[in-house]
Amino acid sequence: MAKLIAQDYNITIGGSDFSSSLAAVTIDITSEEQETTAFGSAWRTRIGGLKDASVSLDFHQDFASGSVDETLWNNLGGTVAIVAKPTSGSATASNPS
Repeated sequence: MAKLIAQDYNITIGGSDFSSSLAAVTIDITSEEQETTAFGSAWRTRIGGLKDASVSLDFHQDFASGSVDETLWNNLGGTVAIVAKPTSGSATASNPS
C-alpha cells in the first residue's frame, strides 16, 4: 500500500475546514479479487472486481460551538461530504480531492 506523509492536508466536512482539528487521515481503497482461470491453465488468473473505500479521521476533540463535536454529532446517521486534499492549495491534477 502506498504511503504519503503530508504536513499540509486540507480536510473539509460539510463545507467546514477541519484541517487543524485532525491528527491523522487514512484512506483505504480495495478491489475484490475475481478469479478468471480457464480449464487447462497452469496458472491462476485474476482481475479486479467491485471497489470499496473508507476514510478514517483521527480528531483532536473540540466542544466549541461549530467545531468537531457539534459538527459530527449533527451529521451522525446522515450523509455529509468529506473532501481531503494532500495540500491546502486549490484542487488540481497534482493536488487531487
